Amino acid sequence: GPVFSSTNFILTRAPIVETSFTDSLHPADQGWHTYLVYAVDQHNNRSRKGSEVRARAIDKYPPSAPELKSISESNGIITLNWEQFPTGDLKEFIVVSKRKDSGNFIEEKRTGQLSADLKIPEDGYYSFWIIAQDSSGNQSEKSSSLSIDYLREKQLPAPTSGNAVKDGNKVIIMWKPSESNQIKGIFIRRKNLTTGESKDIGEFAKTENQFRDLYILPGNNYRYEVMSFDQDFLFSAPLIIEYPKKK
Repeated sequence: GPVFSSTNFILTRAPIVETSFTDSLHPADQGWHTYLVYAVDQHNNRSRKGSEVRARAIDKYPPSAPELKSISESNGIITLNWEQFPTGDLKEFIVVSKRKDSGNFIEEKRTGQLSADLKIPEDGYYSFWIIAQDSSGNQSEKSSSLSIDYLREKQLPAPTSGNAVKDGNKVIIMWKPSESNQIKGIFIRRKNLTTGESKDIGEFAKTENQFRDLYILPGNNYRYEVMSFDQDFLFSAPLIIEYPKKK
């Protein structure tokens, strides 16, 4: 019988005896179509319609590339903003990064928004691109890139006002902790400058301001590195405290 599309066009001008039908759609036609099939007898009497079948052409057309508009950094978070025209059947955007000293592109995030906030775990010079993807999985070309020199340890406030004093057979290491909300705690590392031995003393509360070192050797010189760290265990630049102090 004849075949009708959802726009009520008769696609077969005369009844067909086959049990299959091929429709030729324009490549740019990505809309959905509903097909109805009727049986017709020799007297041209039409049956009730059969079950509806919905179909669409396979989408092979990628979306246009997004336009990356801005990049900024605040409190260890990198923010990207971009635009996309036209939107069409857009599904999501893919944020891609590449560090200058690395040959690898890294997928950072997928989002349906026109912006993204990213945490980058390592210092370095980073470039970012945006890729648009439609509901059929077609991906656009990468957008033009924007770059930023990301130095995390300079963003995380370090302890200040370091000092070391002898107290009997021990040394008291003192500092002023940062009051930044970024800080989760304090980490101390010690190096014996005489023997070359290094030791991680460990973690301390973010409000702690001193450490008593009971394990020092008479006549040896020591260097202490006192650092802030955040929730991702990323360190600030170290506050260097030496004992005994250099004259």
